Amino acid sequence: MPTVATSFRADFSPSTAGFGPIPWDNLDVLVLRARNELLAQQRPDGSWGDSQMARRTLLMEWLIAAAFVPGLSPIDVASSIDELLEAREPDGSWGGTDATLTAYLALVLHHVSEDRVRPTRDWLLDRSSLSPSPRTRLLLRGTGQLPHLILDEAGEFDSMDDVYAARVLSVMTVPEAHSRDPVLSHVFRDQNCPDRRWSGVGWPRLKLRRAMKALTEWIDAADRTPRGSILSILALRAGAGVASASRCRQLLDEMNKALRDPEAAIHPAQAPRVVEQTTFAFRALIEAGLPWDHPALVAADDWIWRRLQQSTVQIGCSPQRLAQLLHALSARPSELADDRAWLVEKALNDLLHHLSARGRWPSPELLGIVLECLGRYGVGARQPLIEEMIHHVECSQKAEGDWPSRRPLFATACIVRGMIAVGRSPRSDTIRQACCFLDQQLRQHLQTYAPEEGLTTTVIAAIDALLDADAADGALLGEIAARLNRSQPQTLEARAGRLWLAARLCRRTCPRPWF
Repeated sequence: MPTVATSFRADFSPSTAGFGPIPWDNLDVLVLRARNELLAQQRPDGSWGDSQMARRTLLMEWLIAAAFVPGLSPIDVASSIDELLEAREPDGSWGGTDATLTAYLALVLHHVSEDRVRPTRDWLLDRSSLSPSPRTRLLLRGTGQLPHLILDEAGEFDSMDDVYAARVLSVMTVPEAHSRDPVLSHVFRDQNCPDRRWSGVGWPRLKLRRAMKALTEWIDAADRTPRGSILSILALRAGAGVASASRCRQLLDEMNKALRDPEAAIHPAQAPRVVEQTTFAFRALIEAGLPWDHPALVAADDWIWRRLQQSTVQIGCSPQRLAQLLHALSARPSELADDRAWLVEKALNDLLHHLSARGRWPSPELLGIVLECLGRYGVGARQPLIEEMIHHVECSQKAEGDWPSRRPLFATACIVRGMIAVGRSPRSDTIRQACCFLDQQLRQHLQTYAPEEGLTTTVIAAIDALLDADAADGALLGEIAARLNRSQPQTLEARAGRLWLAARLCRRTCPRPWF
């Protein structure tokens, strides 16, 4: 990846002389310790995933399903609500927007008392803006809480259960719930359009009968992996027949089985997270100098390749997932075998075909990831489609240096890394303005949050982009290094991000080999 020897702003000084008393000895020790922590969390199949988070998500969706499928024991429902509330964070959330909205919906549907729900309501009302995933938005719509909610993107469903269910929910008319929650209506007041028919932007135009037939055939398929999906249950309710009721019970039984044995299968809601966590951990361990023949990397490499093979033949596979898998495999230090090189070429072509066939450009986050992925596989900026993508990026940049997004800091970081990966000079006006925005936002973040709170994955992505552009000054990197030493990340992504960033800083400035 190209870099420049001198910075483009006077206050951006990549020289090691400006770092001051950075604890390099502690930082390289941190790399080794964080590497061992990440290795200890790997699953037997070679993947990484937060088991507690997976169970909490399954519990939330089981409770939502229990509100629509009759016959469950009130004792089981009450005990599940207690378990869910015990996992709640002190601030009233479950660690993120999607998890909190899903948990809150489960509590509302079961009419949990006001005093038990209030902390979560306060958390939601305190948020100036929320950025739920398309799956969560479709879940809110399918339950009748927000029947007119607009869905921005269609391609973030990793499970075929969700793909077929989403096709049904995208074309059906969802009645408004009798007990519609006013807090959800208030939180999404700017995105709720009752006077406008929901169009399902980006979804295939299928009639409800055809979409329902595809869903039921998939549920009845003999080779389908048993894993219940709340979206499938909500979609089947549109059938209003005995067969649909029996299939709803089948899906709920699969959820019950998964609750008893969480390792039996990855729940659809957690599948994209597992791909994201595994690919990030894989890249972080390679950056941290783990030998390529280490059993952990070999197992992770096989897991990623299997997912890439499935993705190239899967209907409706999201471009985000393809880009994540390809990006992770591009970090491999060894050459690809002929069969794998062919598969990578096919996946890249599928990714480009998806982008060119959509008729509109994807979100800035995905656009940056795709550009970085293409650059790592040698696709340069002179390709016609890449030139169009870069032209779109340059024209859509805001005056402040960022791009229109619900997560402007993360989106800008993705764009910077992607532009540099395809050969764009870090001295270009687009990247310079973006780096100024990243630098300003990072300094504000460091002033706002206490050092012991560590670094979020978004901040790690922003620092990573500044390092790629050679645009991070010594004082900023010194503060980041100090916070990495103090940080105690609670999530798997944060642990992988800490390892990734610490390894990059060590490779950049440490005066001696550290691995």
